[in-house]
Amino acid sequence: MIGNKELARIHAMKKEAELTDEDYRLLLSGAAGIDSAKDIASPDQYYKIITALSNLLMAKSKIPFGRSINKRQTFCDAVKVKASTVLGKDYQVRLSGYLRKMGKADLAKCNDWELRQVMGFLSRIEKQEKVTRRQKV
Repeated sequence: MIGNKELARIHAMKKEAELTDEDYRLLLSGAAGIDSAKDIASPDQYYKIITALSNLLMAKSKIPFGRSINKRQTFCDAVKVKASTVLGKDYQVRLSGYLRKMGKADLAKCNDWELRQVMGFLSRIEKQEKVTRRQKV
C-alpha cells in the first residue's frame, strides 16, 4: 500500500499528462497490472507507474512536475513504501533505528548506495518472514 503523498504524485502526473480515465487505467494495467493506484501493493509497482508516467510526459515534451526527474527521490519513495509493507504500521520507528546504525538521520540524507543498503535490509527481513511463515504451516 502507498501513502497519500505517493498517490498525489501519481495523480498530479496523470493530470499533467492530460490522460483520460480510460487511458490512465490502461497505463496502470500495462505498467503494474492494476486498475487503480490505490491497489499498488509494492514499491516495484509504484516505481513502474512513476516511470511509465514520466516516459509519457517526456514523450509529450513535458517535464514531470515542471522539473527534471529526480530518480533519487523516486527511489527514496520506493524505499518508504517497501518499509511500510515489510515492517508494518510502526515502520518509521524500525527504519529510523536502522538509519541511526548507519549514522544517518533520515532517508533524505542517504546517498544512492546507502538507499540500496536500506532496500537490502528490507529484502532480508521480507525473506526471513516468508521462511518463518512457511515453517509455521
